[in-house]
Amino acid sequence: MAHGIGNALYEEVIHDESGQILNASYMDYYLPGAMEVPRMEVAHIETPTPLNPLGCKGAGEGGTIPSATAVALAIEDALSDLKVKVDRLPVSPETLLNSIERAKKPGVSEHAMDRNEVFLASWRDDELLSRVVSKRG
Repeated sequence: MAHGIGNALYEEVIHDESGQILNASYMDYYLPGAMEVPRMEVAHIETPTPLNPLGCKGAGEGGTIPSATAVALAIEDALSDLKVKVDRLPVSPETLLNSIERAKKPGVSEHAMDRNEVFLASWRDDELLSRVVSKRG
């Protein structure tokens, strides 16, 4: 669950124009902690498989895939009156605010700019970042 929330809201490898990774260490790459992950109750349902002697099945990344999608759809649902569409992950506050502002402008296509341009513009725009931070407080 925590990995899915991280995928949906925080985790992204950011590259510069030459392809160099800008957030290559955990000092520069945000991962969700206990404050960002809701309280969860875990229930185990055991259904052993008859296909091997131990009855084991692989678990894989099952918790990460649906949770990121659920977060993206919840954001779309919460902003349905603005017709904001989440079309990329992670949904950073900056990118989301940019999408909301674009949706409020009449005659502006939802995809007026390339998605990467929108993301890079939202990260580099100090004025936009300060508005996001002030809205959080």
